[in-house]
Amino acid sequence: MSLPTRLRLATSLLLRRSRLHWGMDPWLDIRTLLHGMGRPLDRRSVVFDVGANLGQTARAVRRWLPNVDLHCYEPFPSTFRRLQAVRPRASLHQVGLSRRSGSATMDQGTHHTCARIVADAGGAAEGHGPPVEVPVRTVDEELGRLGLPRLEVLKIDVEGHELDVLHGAEAAIRHDRIDLVLAECRIGASGSLTQHVPIEALVAHLEPRGFRVMAYYTGAIAADCGVHHGDVLMARIDRLAPGMYWGPCDVLGGDGIPFSD
Repeated sequence: MSLPTRLRLATSLLLRRSRLHWGMDPWLDIRTLLHGMGRPLDRRSVVFDVGANLGQTARAVRRWLPNVDLHCYEPFPSTFRRLQAVRPRASLHQVGLSRRSGSATMDQGTHHTCARIVADAGGAAEGHGPPVEVPVRTVDEELGRLGLPRLEVLKIDVEGHELDVLHGAEAAIRHDRIDLVLAECRIGASGSLTQHVPIEALVAHLEPRGFRVMAYYTGAIAADCGVHHGDVLMARIDRLAPGMYWGPCDVLGGDGIPFSD
């Protein structure tokens, strides 16, 4: 997209911000929902970036939530070194998060930055490339280890291991200590994509625990399946005041996006 086109798009959004739709930018929506829930937009709010990769999410978080307490989890050694090199403003943890603590086997995958867990300790690896053993813990253990009473946002992008991460957060979810979950998923037909968790499985897991879908975000479109992959944002619905919210600015009272913290 050329610079003039980007400028026109930005101007259009600013002039029409009262009609911004959900699902345009996950971290704009997350900021808006945290504001609507009465959560502080400073270091008292905690974000876990599970599957931090090269810091792409960290940059997006800092754009919309510059002052939150951000923790990035990336267990694969070579990817973690590259994450360190970009120096995100976050606490970095070279450990994976899963359903139980211990170790897990990862492979590099078909893309050099898309390593994923292919087996828990004792299981059989099924991936591509040389396997690497990495340490894993649970979200519940991390909250205790870091002395954190709650987690405002749990972002998960772990190439098909998302439900395992959620199982490892069961105590926090059950005791109402997580507000928002942003998770990568498969939406619709699988096509050539098989490793991602279907969105239906994530919804089936979280809805009985008090979460509801807030928005979907398309990551890529492929000719054989339509939406290749994307993300779903789910929130504790009881956090928001009753009513209908047509877009982010409805939560903010129609006064625009609060950029000051």
